[in-house]
Amino acid sequence: MPQRLLRTSHIAPPPAASAFADFEFRGWEALSEAYDDVWGPVTAAFAPALLAAAGVRQGSLVLDLACGPGYAARAAEAAGAIVTGLDFSPRMIRLARAASPGIAFATGDAHSLPFAPASFDAVICNFGAQHFADPGRALAEMARVLKPGGSCAFTVWAENCLNCAGDVLDRAVESFASADTEVPRGPDYHQLTNPDGRTRLLRRAGFERTSIRSSLCAVTWRMRSPHDLFEAELRGSVRSGARLREQGEFRLSCIKAAMEADIRGRFASGEGFSLPLAAYVACAQAPDSL
Repeated sequence: MPQRLLRTSHIAPPPAASAFADFEFRGWEALSEAYDDVWGPVTAAFAPALLAAAGVRQGSLVLDLACGPGYAARAAEAAGAIVTGLDFSPRMIRLARAASPGIAFATGDAHSLPFAPASFDAVICNFGAQHFADPGRALAEMARVLKPGGSCAFTVWAENCLNCAGDVLDRAVESFASADTEVPRGPDYHQLTNPDGRTRLLRRAGFERTSIRSSLCAVTWRMRSPHDLFEAELRGSVRSGARLREQGEFRLSCIKAAMEADIRGRFASGEGFSLPLAAYVACAQAPDSL
């Protein structure tokens, strides 16, 4: 997308001020390359459902918010869209630019988007909403930059009864991790996974109530080792990874062993392991008139 859409005086505003926002920012700056390595193929698998929900097509002006290394942005470009990617992490943006030099990427804060009103046909956000310090404010910004009738769509991990990666991790952490933690508490994740909670957030953000809908998207993570999930969380996850990294050597070894045993017991498949993953794809439309 042409760089003229960006207000140059707001190319890289600081993230929304809070201990949680600072934690997230520092985490993604430190783990951007590791995230790209271990989580890239996993989260990119949800991009087709995200683009379909947002109605991305040839010629669409699309904003990929919290774009990370640019997986959804590249999928949108491949569909013929004109794409801008935005992330608050400069290191993520460097990765995205290196992988996709033809896409316009910039740093910026989801809570104060550096774009004029009615700039985009669609805004997509692949697993970014759970990392926002104020999801409602970020959704209101999405609504602001959408053209009348434009669509937003975002993905969030489903509950553990549906998303087995979360179930395996949480079982082990609850059994062996210390109750003490320095990980700051973020916004209530239930408001994103609960249908009524999502509807309230989207309505308050200014989206049309009758347009709000959600679907469940399921993919399978084909793992070669039962340790793949533990290593991905430890190396490439900001919040859950921080819980692991603050454990002592003994507790961490217990968590790793418990996760391995769980995966071997429930998800062995041929010579590898098949871990079911699930996420909600939520979408809504901006009003037809400003």
